Amino acid sequence: MQLLANNCFSRFTLVALFIAPFATNVFANEYTFEPESCEFNISFPVKYKSKTLVKDGVEGLAATANISHSISAQAECWPQNNDISISSYAKSIEIESKNRGILVDSVIIDNTTNDIGTQVVLNGRISLDNKYSYLKLVSTFGNFSRLDLIVIDDEIASGNYLKLRKSIKKIK
Repeated sequence: MQLLANNCFSRFTLVALFIAPFATNVFANEYTFEPESCEFNISFPVKYKSKTLVKDGVEGLAATANISHSISAQAECWPQNNDISISSYAKSIEIESKNRGILVDSVIIDNTTNDIGTQVVLNGRISLDNKYSYLKLVSTFGNFSRLDLIVIDDEIASGNYLKLRKSIKKIK
């Protein structure tokens, strides 16, 4: 019986040690972008600059951060346009990206992140300073707002990009 108790305790300890790092903040130092009009927030590892954006007469809020010499990110919060379906939105960002000279590798509608909402993920490449950088656009859809995360990175799937995407939280 003592052996069984020790064995269960060891498994519990092992599981707790595995889960503990994921229960903490994504970044050691966090600067959270959380506009009042947005049902999402996102954390950056460095201070960001905020600004108001206007596109097609609609006002949004943005936060821009240069995370390192090889990665920059911008988060934008927009009112949700319920007149357009998610699949139509995915097609429109693909066309708009191609029109801007982005080599689009994929556009995926991700319904598996049910805790925050459906995400549309565009992966592409852009030419900057005579070399290709990777562009990732992750649009997270809520009931009344949409959070867009745009990342330009020298790596195809860097740890910082994955941490930024993981730091998106639904708060309302």
